[in-house]
Amino acid sequence: MVLPQFVTVAPDGHYAFPVPAAPKAQPNYGTINGTYWNGHNSYHGMTANLVQRPLKGLMYQIAYTWSKNMDNGSSTWVDNEYVNTAQAQYPYLPRVNRGVADYDVPQNFVANFSYEIPTTGWLKTNAVAHTILGGWQLGGIYTRQSGTAFSLKIAKDQALTGTSVVGQTTGYQAPDYVNAAGCTPNAVTGNIGSYIMTQCFALPKLGELGNLGRNTLRMPTFRDLDFSLYKNQNILGEKLKMQLRLEFFNVMNNTNLQAVVRTIFDGNGVLQTNVGQAERSGATVNSSRQIQVGVRFLF
Repeated sequence: MVLPQFVTVAPDGHYAFPVPAAPKAQPNYGTINGTYWNGHNSYHGMTANLVQRPLKGLMYQIAYTWSKNMDNGSSTWVDNEYVNTAQAQYPYLPRVNRGVADYDVPQNFVANFSYEIPTTGWLKTNAVAHTILGGWQLGGIYTRQSGTAFSLKIAKDQALTGTSVVGQTTGYQAPDYVNAAGCTPNAVTGNIGSYIMTQCFALPKLGELGNLGRNTLRMPTFRDLDFSLYKNQNILGEKLKMQLRLEFFNVMNNTNLQAVVRTIFDGNGVLQTNVGQAERSGATVNSSRQIQVGVRFLF
């Protein structure tokens, strides 16, 4: 790896490395693994919570968190804790990797409720009607939160830093951000089939680190609604009760793709025009719509 005394700052602000590559600090050795204890993290947030105590069978809770989580690397010891982890571009300059954390969620809204449908007086006196129409209970949980951040990377050591992880699964060097019309560091289209505006990024000059920050792009907003319908029934009074449970997970069948580090330029420096396609995003972070039926006995 190139020693920091060989690194300069170009007039346009890029970190520049010697071209051709600087000689190894220890030419008689192969790869030297290093562990750096120089991580830094800061979190600021605001939380609001509204709770409705049981009132005529209804209770609910609404929670909202507004926050920002910054660090210069979200993985510890090993580099695969998060699939959207972008490893340090140049360990001697950890500030180059400073950005929002891999698990940063700026806005998080969660609401849940439970409602026992009231049983009217005439139902209580009619055993058959009470068995059919009484004891019903509704419930649900709705979650909406900011999309997870992710980074773009180059699959080669374009800057000639000499680090061995570049080009591997989580090895990372950033591309250049192109400040063109319609471009921002979060240059996404909103269309998950062609999500990244590739015209907003370029391959850096040989011997320079790209100026795009870490985790500047975000996945679409996460949405999930779960719903439940219960039927509570006494069988032997307080001795034996039955609950019929009908549960719906992800009722709206929203597809929430997992954020991963995307390779925008391959090992030959060629632009990957399909970098923003949905199938390159990997797994989803929630299940597809699922319906579950069950019976529960309490005795």
